[in-house]
Amino acid sequence: MTNKNLLKILFVEDLPSDVDLAVLELRKEGLRFEHIRVDTRDEFIKALKEFKPDIVISDYMMPSYNGMQALKDAHELDPLVPFILCTGSMNEETAVECLKTGANDYVIKEHLTILPFAVKEVLEQHRIQVEKRAAELLLKENEEKLQSIFRAAPVGIGLVVNRIFMEVNDTFCTMTGYTRKELIGKSAEMIYATIEEFDSVGIEKYGQIAEKGTGSVETRFKCKDGRILNIFLSSTPLDKDDLMKGVTFTVLDITERKRAEKALLDSQHLFQTLALVSPVGIFRTNSEGNTTYVNPKYLELSGLSSEEAYGNGWLNAVHPEDRGKLSETWLNNIKSKIESGAEYRFLKPDGNIIWVIGKAVPELIDNKIVGYIGTITDITGRKRTEETLHDSREDLYRLLNSMAEGAYGVDINGNCTFVNRAFLQILGYQNDHEVLGKHIHELMHHSHYDGSPYPSSECRMYRVHQTNQPINVSDEVFWCKDGNAIPVEYWSHPIIKDGVVIGSIATFIDITERKQAEIALRISEEKYRRIFENVQDLYYEVL
Repeated sequence: MTNKNLLKILFVEDLPSDVDLAVLELRKEGLRFEHIRVDTRDEFIKALKEFKPDIVISDYMMPSYNGMQALKDAHELDPLVPFILCTGSMNEETAVECLKTGANDYVIKEHLTILPFAVKEVLEQHRIQVEKRAAELLLKENEEKLQSIFRAAPVGIGLVVNRIFMEVNDTFCTMTGYTRKELIGKSAEMIYATIEEFDSVGIEKYGQIAEKGTGSVETRFKCKDGRILNIFLSSTPLDKDDLMKGVTFTVLDITERKRAEKALLDSQHLFQTLALVSPVGIFRTNSEGNTTYVNPKYLELSGLSSEEAYGNGWLNAVHPEDRGKLSETWLNNIKSKIESGAEYRFLKPDGNIIWVIGKAVPELIDNKIVGYIGTITDITGRKRTEETLHDSREDLYRLLNSMAEGAYGVDINGNCTFVNRAFLQILGYQNDHEVLGKHIHELMHHSHYDGSPYPSSECRMYRVHQTNQPINVSDEVFWCKDGNAIPVEYWSHPIIKDGVVIGSIATFIDITERKQAEIALRISEEKYRRIFENVQDLYYEVL
């Protein structure tokens, strides 16, 4: 059964997930509503007639329907129904066209957080529009039209004379729990939470009417079942100079809004509490980027006092080498209305340097940037680790490049990850760009390389990766860039991380001279052996 106290939202959207996101944002802002989704024209027209939504939220472009057609169809059936277009992107010309066609507002899906505010604003505009039309119709003597607008209005409407109910609509009855028979002819005092509020509202509202012609106040109504409602009451006399002709009123239930406002206050209190104990620095700025709030951690990291950090004073704590670039980037991001992020240093009064990473995001209200909220996190430890690691790598590269032996590393797939200077010199390459990323067998065994990760099951590198054991090979042949082969002796060791082999590192030396000496020795030995065997004299060796 439909709950008449709930807002009714009709979504025209082909993606259920987009509706889920919209519903989540609306409920986060305290809106209470029921909703349905349609994505075809027939479903939309049927929903307008049967569901009778208080507001329509439509996608701009769908496979079988579009938002502009839905807007036209909606206005043909109900010209007053509030209509918001929700789209993935929209240029200025399209936005103007939508508004001219009759859309109350449009929301970019990227900024879905503003949807609740757009809905509230459109409903408020709709309420004002309904109030204005109700006042105009009440001036007429056409009872049939009066009753029609009474029944159709989504807000409570009525007429009082000397604060005695003369007429009320169904919405007002539903809101308070009383029937028209129980209200007509009775004093309005019966629906106020207290007699004091009844008296104070009368004094304030009629005072406004005397001064401005209309009166609006926030007060509380007590329903028949005892529930207390927060309401916004607006009143306009039929004749300002003769209140005995009657005063029309509209009643908007703002109970949920009040709850949302209280929740917001609680949220702000929570923000302040969390900021006080946060392990990261927190800051807030106005729309021009000037700091208006910093938490204790921010002051600790920057070495500033609150007064020194406000406005642009925080820049004084930034290291002089980082200050200019950071200030330029920050101002450009504010001008472009985008998120801002940077790594920079604080130079504290005691001379200590603190590295931080800062990030700030726009704070939006009604799709307008009212400021930025950001954090700074101490990354000094990380920076020191990075510097130490960088220094260690530099030391390693210097060591490798000072070696006479060729050295190279490969990943688990055999692709070359680094080489030293001797590797390039021995094999005839000009620079490491010629070899990095290539398979090591393509570089040094290319006469036998067939493109597979391991040319054969006997591949020695494969055995290193599989057995996790180092090997020494004294009779390997490597091929140079120019196609010449050289004999080498090499040593290969697995690289192990967390108990898993992730590659290997190897060193090798050119043993061409050794091989030539071995060959010369074998030739010499063979020569003298033949001479010895062919000599006729007797030779012997005395030990």
